[in-house]
Amino acid sequence: MSFLILFSLAVAPGLALAAYISYRDRYEKEPSSKLIKAFLLGSASVFIAAAIEMLLGQSTPFVEAFFYVGLTEELCKFFVLMVFFYPQPFFDEPFDGIVYAGFISLGFATLENVYYVLDKGLAVAIVRMFLAVPAHAIFGIVMGFFAGGAKFYEKKKGGLLALALLAPAFLHGFYNFFLMVNVPGLVLFSLALVAVGVLLSLRAIRIRLRESPYRPGGAAWRVLNQDKLPPDGP
Repeated sequence: MSFLILFSLAVAPGLALAAYISYRDRYEKEPSSKLIKAFLLGSASVFIAAAIEMLLGQSTPFVEAFFYVGLTEELCKFFVLMVFFYPQPFFDEPFDGIVYAGFISLGFATLENVYYVLDKGLAVAIVRMFLAVPAHAIFGIVMGFFAGGAKFYEKKKGGLLALALLAPAFLHGFYNFFLMVNVPGLVLFSLALVAVGVLLSLRAIRIRLRESPYRPGGAAWRVLNQDKLPPDGP
């Protein structure tokens, strides 16, 4: 199969899921330049994660899945989120956590996918389209859900930031462990994790959208539309 077809199959899932996350950002859309930056920095973090994983070497499937892969990769994504996006003024509503962490994670997943698909071919492209790339999107949404909460719920900041790292790392570890253990049928647990993760991700998106100050009637919406409101408000 030609390079162009394989490359297209490798990048299409990540771009499609990124477009979906951007589409759901309905009240105060993030600038395209920031989204591209998040995607590219997420892609670049693959090299850091790969270097760390190479230095760590081999161990038991449990240690590799939860610590060498799950924790290492999510820590690299978390670092990008916390350094380049979380402190910035444009991160101005809880849903922005999902947007930026989602784009970082999908950038990571897309570059990783290019490597595997070009190396292994069509079958791997199809499997990863329905497993690996959606899984990374789920990990990013989970990270962003808690990071977005941490920025705007000060009393719970420490705990929510810890969950922003540990929750996706834990899910990532489980996902990889089921794939690494050579037990017939256990891979179905990875598929089940992705299916449940999709449902939870959609719920997380709905929750953070409801909390947006830019939604109609929200605090920021009132400020922006003050001249259009009747004297007593809507």
